[in-house]
Amino acid sequence: MINHFIKSVTKEKSMAEFTKVYRRRAILAILLALVLGFLSLRISFSSYTKGFVLGMSLALFVLAIRKYMVLHDERRLKAIYIKSKDERQGLILLISSALTLALQVMFIIAFLCLNAFFEITFDFRLLLICDLYLLIISLFGMEMLLQRMM
Repeated sequence: MINHFIKSVTKEKSMAEFTKVYRRRAILAILLALVLGFLSLRISFSSYTKGFVLGMSLALFVLAIRKYMVLHDERRLKAIYIKSKDERQGLILLISSALTLALQVMFIIAFLCLNAFFEITFDFRLLLICDLYLLIISLFGMEMLLQRMM
């Protein structure tokens, strides 16, 4: 099953197949956004959880709208298709992913050392939030930096 998934992801896609997959992702994003929005309104969460779920719903909704706008603009769709096949983009993503993973490992080691040697305790939620921000900023920051350098 994993082999089939890897082959389907790495397989060379035609423009029609790419458009079909892109449309499916947009539909999935809008459905997930609607489900999350419905959950945030119907279920009583704590204010933090409600804000998180509502934020995820809004972010997915914005991404789905962006995908639909791209689907209806042939020029932008073709540019994204070409960018998805570009070997340079793949290399940039690979390098930025590796650097992000290294930063994540160093971040976790630093917090483990602070906890082990200095007995500093951290709020788990705060640690996860910091880790998430580090992940997002390092991945997209490195990707933007490498695109300008290469």
